[in-house]
Amino acid sequence: MNYVKFGITCIFAVMAQLVWAQQELPYANTAMTSSEIAVESPSVMLAYSRSSGVVEIRFKECDGCEFRALLPAENLRFSAAGVSISAGDAFRELQGSAGTVFIDSETSKVKRVQYFDASNGGGK
Repeated sequence: MNYVKFGITCIFAVMAQLVWAQQELPYANTAMTSSEIAVESPSVMLAYSRSSGVVEIRFKECDGCEFRALLPAENLRFSAAGVSISAGDAFRELQGSAGTVFIDSETSKVKRVQYFDASNGGGK
């Protein structure tokens, strides 16, 4: 009889894990696709010109790390505190601020930059 109880308990434990694994997690980032790599950076710098726009994105992966430089994707986008902003505004107002850099895993180009809280200068 103990073996039956043990077997039923094991079945319920496995079923509970399967049901839990199918649940959508509340912190899942639905905006991120599987072809993107997200890198949080304490400092995101833009190489920008009025004629060409953003020509390079430089970012650190940690405070003591060297800057890493990548080219922008054709449809590069910027946002701060959930609001879409132009490349010019990002360059003028958020240069050197903390943010997340989203990199296309196939092309290694930056698809978007999401700055942290813009109300305090992007986390400077």
